Amino acid sequence: MLRKIGSVALLAAFVLVQVPFAVAGDFDVEAAKALFETKCSRCHPTSRPLSKNMDKDGWAMTVKRMQGKSPNWLTDDEVATVIEFLSRTQGK
Repeated sequence: MLRKIGSVALLAAFVLVQVPFAVAGDFDVEAAKALFETKCSRCHPTSRPLSKNMDKDGWAMTVKRMQGKSPNWLTDDEVATVIEFLSRTQGK
């Protein structure tokens, strides 16, 4: 009985560890970088945000604030992509 419970626990742990990597594999970093460079360089050099490190919540606040300055420039999907890109490359 303990062997069966141990096997199930091990399988569950394996699945939980593998799922985030499968989801992460779907994110196209190069496309996100191109979007970031195109959209964000309209108002400031990309070196400005790339010189900072913030967690995902910090990047979300910053990018959404930038979206508010020119709402038609960044869609909500683009905002989500830029936030993900910055949190992966410039995260804490």
